[in-house]
Amino acid sequence: MRVSLPKPQSALSLVTEIQFGVQLEFFTPPLSASQVLQTLSDRDRIFHFFASALQNAGLQAAFLLDKEKNENYLETKDQSSNGNDSQDTESLETENQLRVQVSKRSIVKTKHNPDMFIMSPQSSIPWIKAGAKENPLFRYWLIKPDSDISGHGKHAPWQPTKLSSPILRESEANNLFPGLNTAVYTIWTAHPARVHVNDSCGLHVHVGPALVPSLTQGVTQGLNQGQHHGQRQDLTVLQVQRVATLVVILENSLLFHLCSQIRRQTHHQLTAASGLAYASNSPATPLAEANLPPNILIGNGTIEKAIKLLWTASDLDQVRQMLSRHPKTRDPHLTALQINTHTHEDDSITHMLEFRHAQVAFNQGFVDNWVRLVLTVQARRGHALGDGANDSLSRGCVEDIAQGAQRLCAGQLACAEQRAVLGGLSGGAGQEVKGHFRL
Repeated sequence: MRVSLPKPQSALSLVTEIQFGVQLEFFTPPLSASQVLQTLSDRDRIFHFFASALQNAGLQAAFLLDKEKNENYLETKDQSSNGNDSQDTESLETENQLRVQVSKRSIVKTKHNPDMFIMSPQSSIPWIKAGAKENPLFRYWLIKPDSDISGHGKHAPWQPTKLSSPILRESEANNLFPGLNTAVYTIWTAHPARVHVNDSCGLHVHVGPALVPSLTQGVTQGLNQGQHHGQRQDLTVLQVQRVATLVVILENSLLFHLCSQIRRQTHHQLTAASGLAYASNSPATPLAEANLPPNILIGNGTIEKAIKLLWTASDLDQVRQMLSRHPKTRDPHLTALQINTHTHEDDSITHMLEFRHAQVAFNQGFVDNWVRLVLTVQARRGHALGDGANDSLSRGCVEDIAQGAQRLCAGQLACAEQRAVLGGLSGGAGQEVKGHFRL
């Protein structure tokens, strides 16, 4: 008798050229002067405390110094030698004690960003010697201030904070996010008061083509002469159009539906407030015909018109305008999908897509599965959505995204509200997605 072995389950496939970054927004509690260096400002004291926790957990950590305060301090020091304004000078000196007390190697001056304090000076030596052409902020688990969130009530005086991951590669996802899980757990447990999260705090995922590491510049330099970005890859219009098409289709009934409902009030969906929301029913371009399934090409609904307008863009600036909040939209909130620009130390520019749909949760399962779902959507950027008669690529796309949604539904969730939102989708995520593609 023949025994048939069960077929192994296929792992979620990610395109190897993908790189990504994750940002978590939250509020950090005030710290007494006895807990860390007493001479630091309140903000630097808090940032130093949490960056130290990350470093002690085995992560290369850093935090941003306040560039504006430092410049003010230098001006005041020069202008107050006659003894006037001694109280203000003393206050500014106190805020800059960190620069005096530590090794100069701990402070990295960046060209386009505030100065960065790194917890392990030795970690900067390899990439500084290699030329440091990439943005140095992309190399660390970075604690920095956040101007997009605000606390209320007893949390009003807490420090609005953002944790940004370094640029991560596919191996981080394939190895079940070891660095991300460590960071989430460390921030949550670092202080007995715990960090605070409210409705304004987001879980942002930045995704784009991978960069060639700086240490290989000598090898690749000869192959890339004459190119604007050297060995550095950037988003293409086609990649953004394909990903944004999926987001237009999935945003309302899947991406936002898998998050807390309050997120719809924090960020707009594309078909409600972006330039795509005001699209007329224009004919499909040849590029759209080569990449979109027939039901979208012949449709005249809100989604179909938005997608056909998206495929008329000829450069990234046009796509950015289409994805951004339209001037006719009175609500000032931004759209949940955006194109971000990053300027590097050699003045070159790269772009990444940012997904802002999810509310932050200090729950490793939720964070992991949400990031994996976003990576799955981004991984489809290299493929057309279908070729009409044989729509196998669309079916593969649907199955991958449905699988990611089911993982998100099945994982441990942060709160009862998210359990209620996601519980109804756990058995039908695939059908929900397939319904939009009408496959």
